[in-house]
Amino acid sequence: MGIDVRKVITDAGYVSIGLGVLGYQQAQTRRRELGARLDSAGECIGVRAREMRSRVSEGVPSRLDERAQAVRVRLESRIRDLPDPDEVRTRIGERTRVARETVDARAREMRGVVEEQTRAAIDRVQLLGDELGRRVEPLVDRLPEPVAKAVEPLRTRMHAPVGSGV
Repeated sequence: MGIDVRKVITDAGYVSIGLGVLGYQQAQTRRRELGARLDSAGECIGVRAREMRSRVSEGVPSRLDERAQAVRVRLESRIRDLPDPDEVRTRIGERTRVARETVDARAREMRGVVEEQTRAAIDRVQLLGDELGRRVEPLVDRLPEPVAKAVEPLRTRMHAPVGSGV
């Protein structure tokens, strides 16, 4: 008895095709089951999303209102703590008056100091002018006539009091 190779190959082909069909059917079945599970999960996610949307739409405005009210209360409290504008004007006026008096007093002091220093400088310039006159007068008499005439306005100016404008 011999093995019919042709029959064995044909049978093997039929078996392969049968296994392929079975595998395809099993894949289809699993696809349907997975689709059903995904649909179920999608519905579950949809339900939860609607619940969350409902919670947010109900909870957020009320929390925002609560926070806004808290901010309003704090602002009103701080506004009440602000000083009265008339009181502020009075304080500013008083401080301005004190500052003006202080500046005026310092200006009077400085004016006195400047006047004193100016008098001292004038006295010093007068002394220097007198000293210069004492030393130059004897020399002017010895100068030739044209030079003496040129120097005369300077001599007059030296003998004039400082600050007289001569």
